[in-house]
Amino acid sequence: MPVSAEPPIEPQQGSLALFLVIDRSGSMDLVSGGSPASGGGTKMAMAREAAIEAAGLLQPEDTLGVIAFDSAFQWVVPPTKLHGPDDVKRAQDRIATIKSGGGTSILPPLTAAFEAAASTDAPLKHIILLTDGESNDRGYEDLLARMVPAQITLSTLAIGSDADTRLLTSLAHLGGGRYYFTERSTQIPRIASKETTILTRNAVVEGQVAAVVADPSPILRSVSGDLPPLSGYVATTRKDRAITALETERGHPLLAHWQYGLGRVVAWTSDAQQGWTSQWAKWPAAAEFWSQAVRWALPAPVQANFQPSAQIGTDGRQVRLAVQALSDDGRFADLRWLPAPDQSAPGRARRLRRYHRSDRTR
Repeated sequence: MPVSAEPPIEPQQGSLALFLVIDRSGSMDLVSGGSPASGGGTKMAMAREAAIEAAGLLQPEDTLGVIAFDSAFQWVVPPTKLHGPDDVKRAQDRIATIKSGGGTSILPPLTAAFEAAASTDAPLKHIILLTDGESNDRGYEDLLARMVPAQITLSTLAIGSDADTRLLTSLAHLGGGRYYFTERSTQIPRIASKETTILTRNAVVEGQVAAVVADPSPILRSVSGDLPPLSGYVATTRKDRAITALETERGHPLLAHWQYGLGRVVAWTSDAQQGWTSQWAKWPAAAEFWSQAVRWALPAPVQANFQPSAQIGTDGRQVRLAVQALSDDGRFADLRWLPAPDQSAPGRARRLRRYHRSDRTR
């Protein structure tokens, strides 16, 4: 990717209210994949560790709430404003007591987390749902419809193949958050820490956002006039050698791309539907803009009368590239000019001169 998902390190804009909704059903006492386990390898143990790490990433004056649920739910950590390390430690000690057992009912604890988040005065309000199962609850649409005007976002983490991935994907999409999936219990803390880091670094930027042309780009070649504003984006960091075609007034990439070896990648850090890009979708040049982005990323067509090949040297470190040029009648073509690429990958570039040689003839 031409951008890193790690947002730029900037001061957090206001406090964060984070609510963790953790599945403690009986299946959480297994390792991902269905095998029984004891100790640190279970999904429950990893979920506890994830919540403990997430709590440790919060800043003073942030709010934390933790709900554990099976067929019923309880507040393990009631909504608590963290004033310092002692408050964080008390919350972590409570999280460590969560034990598994029971069925799975997601909607009631999710509703409780929403109502608690709505009652806080924090400008950033977010819920993370961790579960490995399915729920027969109905009424998610009504809850999500209440989240949007309350500016509360929801991310989901599906643990293992038994999780209702369709439901969790939909919840994250409609909740304005991110969806994660893992088959490995050991990945749960890393994912939860990543999600919390994104939140505490203000990765989601909302409000009137102007798109500014930065580096010259073939994607913008036929795009002219003023660009429409956006209503939000995800803050990222441009990687070395990437081209930033569009950026925000804060210097965050909106449209970035690069060529990595023979592949091309385009990164767009806003959305492409009717949320943050509602004005963009009405832009007369929108269709041409997206078409050019897709065309640029497509591989270049290979001509039928060129036959490339590669041979790896005996030392395993050198590669010999050869191109056989054929005429239309299938004979080897002599004295053809062949341009050599000057970049194999970011950080591994060598400028080669154009050259020609006489190939064998039949």
